[in-house]
Amino acid sequence: MKVLKKALSILLVLAMTVAVAACGDTSWVYKYNDYTVTSGVYLAFLINTYNEVVSNDQDYDTSKNIFSQTLSDGSDPAVKMTENAENYIKQSLYAKDALEKLGVELNDAFYMTPDIQTNYYWQMMQKNYSDNGVGQNSYKEYNRLASHVQSYFEKLYGEGGEKEVPVSDLLDFYKENYYAFKLISAQFADENGDLDYNMIDALNSTIQDRYNSYADDINSGTDFDSILAQENELKGNTSENSTNSQEPTIISKYDIATNYSEDFAIAVDELQPGKATALAVNNSYVLVQRVELDATEGADGFSKNKVGVLGYLKGEEYMTWLEEQAKSIELKVNEGAVKFYSPKNIKLSK
Repeated sequence: MKVLKKALSILLVLAMTVAVAACGDTSWVYKYNDYTVTSGVYLAFLINTYNEVVSNDQDYDTSKNIFSQTLSDGSDPAVKMTENAENYIKQSLYAKDALEKLGVELNDAFYMTPDIQTNYYWQMMQKNYSDNGVGQNSYKEYNRLASHVQSYFEKLYGEGGEKEVPVSDLLDFYKENYYAFKLISAQFADENGDLDYNMIDALNSTIQDRYNSYADDINSGTDFDSILAQENELKGNTSENSTNSQEPTIISKYDIATNYSEDFAIAVDELQPGKATALAVNNSYVLVQRVELDATEGADGFSKNKVGVLGYLKGEEYMTWLEEQAKSIELKVNEGAVKFYSPKNIKLSK
């Protein structure tokens, strides 16, 4: 009996040893020159591609597990997520190499923006990442690595870049595709800021009448800031933090409906500069005045939106080009880790 127990113990140890050996070292997934893509960084990319596939493919049955289905392009969801993660990592590494060849110093100052984003989004997304094996340091390195793609784009197509886009082309696009407007809003809510459905009809009527009157006044020549001062006084916004002047909001026609509503986008588009209208937007009623867009090179609005304009003009071209260039990146692949970190194991909270 002792011999049998000893034999079983040896077999158990051997079985465990084989299992561990089969998994191997899963602390890293890819290596490229002196850069190692750790498991945490890889999982962050995988979570990103998971969300991307789930969001972009509208044809699968959401009542069933996505991994039991085929995507609209005929691909397997897990395979597509894994391949996309590897491709994005290759693109990020290619862009990193390219920046270094251009003499860009990749120090803490360079990574200031992605580091700020890490600190901001980690507060909101910590659970989804940490529950799937991504710590804050890995999430920070993921943001740093991915940021090379945008940074290289700006170097490549920006002033002095190999594919520089003339400022005149940027200004033409900006003038034709961006709006500038000023806005005042009031939410249909009670004094605690909660929606009061018992009073919504009365609130709607009161606010609508007031804001329609404001629009008439502006269209008759009253200055927007005068209307803003009236509204601030009515709302009791008389603290030092309140202001009776407002800088225009500038937004592209591609984003306005998403940020506000389709009706709001149509209303702004139909307004002539200087004219105003009032309408309901989601749970609020708004007064909006379209203003003249300053489409000159020195304009503050253009400077703030220059990178966005460049993205609309050349973003798709760049990503197609980068995807092709990134094929030259030769990764050392930890196949055991790739299999171990299957997208099928990702669990995201609703």
